[in-house]
Amino acid sequence: MRKATTGMLVAAGLFAVAGVAQSADRAGVGLEWGMGPRISFGTYSMNFTNGTSLSWNIGGDFTVGVAASSGQYSASGSYTNNASPAITHKIHQTGGLQEASVQVLHSIPGLSFLTLGLELGTVSYGASVRTMTNSDGSTPAGTEFGTDPGSVAAFTAAEQGILAKVTVLKAESKLVVTTVNINAGLRFVEFPETNLLGTQQVDSTATPKKGIDPVSSNHNLSLTASVGLSF
Repeated sequence: MRKATTGMLVAAGLFAVAGVAQSADRAGVGLEWGMGPRISFGTYSMNFTNGTSLSWNIGGDFTVGVAASSGQYSASGSYTNNASPAITHKIHQTGGLQEASVQVLHSIPGLSFLTLGLELGTVSYGASVRTMTNSDGSTPAGTEFGTDPGSVAAFTAAEQGILAKVTVLKAESKLVVTTVNINAGLRFVEFPETNLLGTQQVDSTATPKKGIDPVSSNHNLSLTASVGLSF
């Protein structure tokens, strides 16, 4: 993430120097920094990500860009056995994620504050860290969620998204346009099935034992507040 950000800043500086005589209303290169929550549809929990993007105006209302972001992912599960006294078993998996994408954006005629677009990219999920607890304070045996739920290995998946950006504040000078934006991204991520939260609720007298569904996607909605500079 740090290398990607540094590369974007260097590239932006070169473009800014080359186009220093360009007026603000014909800004050709833009930098944007932002952060905000990622709301997952399914097993994963809401987490925050932060990122940067570098974009170029390629003529008219079209802009292409590259973006990179990073953050955390997490997921939790629990169940209560029917022994006496009953105990609630909990499992929590956490890890880091990194995203990289190419974006194509189009400003809406007559609505200069609104930009819509598409993105294609990848998202890498780092190996997870597993934590298990029991409600009575006892030490988990490690098999309450399957023979060996373990930690999930790192993997990379394709990501497709629909983007929208609303500019809420804008300031212009002869050389620079500064904006404050609210960004939304509806992203679709599918990957091979992984037993993120284990395979079975083992510590129970129920017959048959209740299985735990594998996870094969992390579709999500991201909401980001950002600051942008265009040259």
